[in-house]
Formats: sequence, C-alpha cells, structure tokens
Amino acid sequence: TGINAEYMGIVSSSSSMETIHILDTQEAQMPHLSAHIQNMKLFYQGKLWHQLSETLLQYSKDPALRQDSRMVELYNDFVKEFQDRMDQVVLLRLVAKITPQLPNLKSRLEFVDKLKELVLRQEQALILAELRKGFHLLEERDIEACNLILQESSKKVDRIREVDPFLYSQLYKLQANYHHARKEYQDFYKNALQFLAYTPEDEITPEEKISFSLEMGLAILFSPKILNFSELL
Repeated sequence: TGINAEYMGIVSSSSSMETIHILDTQEAQMPHLSAHIQNMKLFYQGKLWHQLSETLLQYSKDPALRQDSRMVELYNDFVKEFQDRMDQVVLLRLVAKITPQLPNLKSRLEFVDKLKELVLRQEQALILAELRKGFHLLEERDIEACNLILQESSKKVDRIREVDPFLYSQLYKLQANYHHARKEYQDFYKNALQFLAYTPEDEITPEEKISFSLEMGLAILFSPKILNFSELL
C-alpha cells in the first residue's frame, strides 16, 4: 500500500521531481507495480534510504524489470542519485540485475569497476563486485580469469566472520557455473546445492529454476560419484 506523503512532511523540489521522472515512466509501462513506485517516490523525497533500498529490491524482482534495459534506465536516472547512501551489499544485489542488460562484456566490466570505487570500504560488497565480473567473464568463456576471481574471492570470504547470505549465494552460483563449464559434474552439483540453499526461491528466476533442475539431474547421470541425490528431489 502507499505511504501518506502529508504524514511524512515531504515537500517536493524541482530537482527531486526530475529524478523520479523515470519512476513515472516505468509506472506507465508497468502499472501493476504502482504501489512499489509510489512508495519509492515518497521514500526518496523523505530521504529514507533504508526503506527505499528494501523497496527497490522487491521492485527489481518483478519479471517485467528484466525486459529491455529497464534496470539500466532505473539505475542511470534514479539509483545513481543516491547510491552512496545505500547499503553497499544491497546496491550490489541490484547490480546483479543491471549488468546483464548492458550491451557487451566491455561495458559490463567497466560498470562494475566504476562501482568498486564506490564500495572500497565494504569488503563484502567488493567481493560481490569481483564475482559479478566473474559471471560475465565466464559467459565469454574466459574460464581462467573466472577461476582466478573465484580463488581470490573464496580466500577473502573464508576470513570474514559473518558472511551475508547473498555473498554465499553468488559465490556458490559462480562456482557451480564454473565447474559446469569445465564439465566437472560432481563439483557442479555440490556447489549448485549450496547455491539453492543460500538463495530465497523468489530470487531465482523461472528460467534458472528450470536450468538448474535439468543440469543437476544430468550431473547425477554423468557423475558416478554422486550417490545421494535426495537433496535435489
């Protein structure tokens, strides 16, 4: 439901109205997300960054945001304005949905490198940024570069006392994809199970659910060392 603007004591400025113009555009494109959009406008105008970040995360889960370059547009015209006020891990969770909509590997890596400058003081966000680069390098079949990122990231994660579940989720997902690319089916299966364990169901796209189910099923057939597959069932 929407939040009462008068209750929050919000006075809209011309600059803030320009910033939230992209939300008006996306509301016209996706009217079913109107409640989220209205809340984001009010949280932005009220400088309620935590609430805005959490609403952005929920908003970005909608399949309609995966169409065209809607997440890129949302970042460039809205999120970029206050990204330094956000929780940096939350920002990297959004980045995971933004970079796939960029046109090529060069633009994706440059985007992540620029974000790394912003999150230098947050170790887990930095690791997430490196893992994001690993995903895109692996997509281009640069397996060795991806492996180097995985090795360094795993060492850093091992030294962290309290690891954000999203970091574990992305680490295991990239490790699963890496082993799958190398046709190492037992290691793929093991890491895919860990990815699923650390990832809420609503954060896995329908396409990913089908892909992981199929590939994990095939891994059981291809690897004689996978004897217990009750977890997959």
